[in-house]
Formats: sequence, C-alpha cells, structure tokens
Amino acid sequence: MNLHTYLSQKGVTATSLAARLGVAHTTVLRWADGTLLPKAKRVAQIVQVTGGAVTAAELRPDMAEAFRAVPCGSDQAHASGSVSPAPGLDP
Repeated sequence: MNLHTYLSQKGVTATSLAARLGVAHTTVLRWADGTLLPKAKRVAQIVQVTGGAVTAAELRPDMAEAFRAVPCGSDQAHASGSVSPAPGLDP
C-alpha cells in the first residue's frame, strides 16, 4: 500500500504521522503525493510506524532492491522496524 492510500484508508492525518516521525506535516504530504522521496532512514521509520502496511518498495521503488527484510522474530527487526537500508545508503 502506498502512503497516500494508507493515510486515506486508515484515517491517519499527515500531521499525526509527521509527529510520530519527527518531520513537518508538509513533508509527509509531499511523500504521499510523490513530489518528494523519503531518505532511507525515513523509509524504515515509515514502515515501522505503519506496521508494514506501507512498504519500502512503495516508498522508494528506485531502491527496492537495496532494502532487505529482517526476520520478524529477531531483535534486529524490533530495532529497525523490520526493514533496514543496505550499508552505504543515505542516512
């Protein structure tokens, strides 16, 4: 599910999501309408905050292969939100 769909279907506001991510609500709106792509560290946060409903591939299709799934039961999954940027990606 993409971010725009998540916001509308789940009844989540850009303001509330922005507060959870520590960004401006206008940033969330720009991510949702596709005028701005989130950095790799934000992708992992968005996936975590949305409970995986919004996927890394939806957020950054240009970097889909750079993200790898972490097994859900691992300690690393809890720390990273189940998605980690590959080494060397923008923080």
